[in-house]
Amino acid sequence: MKRSQESRRCNPYLWDRWQLSQKAIGIQIDDLPVLYHAWRREVLSYFLDIPISRLPKLVSVND
Repeated sequence: MKRSQESRRCNPYLWDRWQLSQKAIGIQIDDLPVLYHAWRREVLSYFLDIPISRLPKLVSVND
């Protein structure tokens, strides 16, 4: 799985879970971090009732 700049900031726990999940289902999804970040923006947009286009850039809790 490739690690983009944004995805490198993800918690090591997420990387371990993603790798374990991919091993369990037997396929590799190279864009899984991209899908995760898109999902995270969708969830925040829904719960905060803010359009995705108006959300600030998301950062890691470690930043």
